[in-house]
This record gives sequence, C-alpha cells and structure tokens, in this order.
Amino acid sequence: MKTKRYFYLLLLVLCSACSNGGSNNQSNGNSSFTAKIDGQSFVARHDLIFTLELNGKYLAIGGTNDNMTNIKTIDFTITMDAFQGLSNGLEITDATAGFYVEANFVDQDQDIDAWEDEPGASYFIKIISVDYDNGLVSGEFNFTLVDDELSQTVNITEGEFSNIKF
Repeated sequence: MKTKRYFYLLLLVLCSACSNGGSNNQSNGNSSFTAKIDGQSFVARHDLIFTLELNGKYLAIGGTNDNMTNIKTIDFTITMDAFQGLSNGLEITDATAGFYVEANFVDQDQDIDAWEDEPGASYFIKIISVDYDNGLVSGEFNFTLVDDELSQTVNITEGEFSNIKF
C-alpha cells in the first residue's frame, strides 16, 4: 500500500514538473501555500508549490518548505466523479458526494507519511475562488492525517493556498 502511495506522489511531482507550451504550472509571483502542522508554521517555498489539473476532473495542489534539514511536504488531490468543476465557495469534506480526496503529509527527517484514508483521519477543503480564464485557484484546508505504520496523527490546520496557477 505504501509503495502505491509513493508511486502516486512521485507521479504527481513528475507530472507537475513536466510542461507543454512553455508553461510549467508553477505558481505566479503572488502565490502562497501555508499551514500549521501540529501548531508549527509551514510555508512552502515559492518555486516548490506545484499543481496539476486535468480536464476539470482532477486537481492536485501541494507545497514543500525550504528547510534543507527538515523537509516537509503537504499535498492533496481532488477528483470529481463527473465533470462538475470547482466553484467559488465549494466545501469538500469526507462526507461530500461526488468528490474523492487524497491528502498527504511527508516529513522526510521524521520518516512520517500520513494520509487521509486511515481510521481517525478527516479533511476539509474550501475553494475560495477559482478563475478558469486565468487558471488560478485559492482556498483553505484542514486535515487530520494518520501514519498507520507509526500510529501517529498529524493535525494540519489554518491551511491556505492563494493564486495557485493550474
């Protein structure tokens, strides 16, 4: 199961690094991706904020901090059952029909790999604004994620992503 997840995470990073038409889907100069991880501030480095959007049915967003000695990554993927698209004010929880979410937190130094699909985990994502014309999305998120191998819960609160280019 963990191998599948690592493959998924690697695929996400590789796909977001690949580009067509000269645009690399990295965020513009006004973008940000921040949160608190168990009460500690997390700020993704501007050039390490990534996104991938496919045909209005799939949106992945994530960020990695700049600390070379304590690398952390938060990412999530929203998959829509049918073409519904995202809309301003949309709230997605583990009880929202028509959406599937994968949320993940990785702490390289602590060897933590926590996910949303373990018992006791939950998620909340709110799309504040989505601009399909300019390919920008902003929103909020909160996750309770669980690393089943370490029996550890990670609380990600006050998550915000702003002006993320897709």
